[in-house]
Amino acid sequence: MRNRIEKSKVPHIISDNIGIMVVLLILCIIVSLATDKFLTSGNIISVLRQISINTYIALGMTLIIIFRAH
Repeated sequence: MRNRIEKSKVPHIISDNIGIMVVLLILCIIVSLATDKFLTSGNIISVLRQISINTYIALGMTLIIIFRAH
């Protein structure tokens, strides 16, 4: 039970990374205003396809860590 994230730490993690999230949002806004192709459905689908394999790997690794399987 020591390894569980306490409920009080979750907002702390979000507040520590708020600057990074704001900068990312600002960059997305700038790039979407600078080009016509950034926020198109084709580009979003392409990005989702590119990250899908990494998502499956990360999900599997997370389940291994949670269930402590080797």
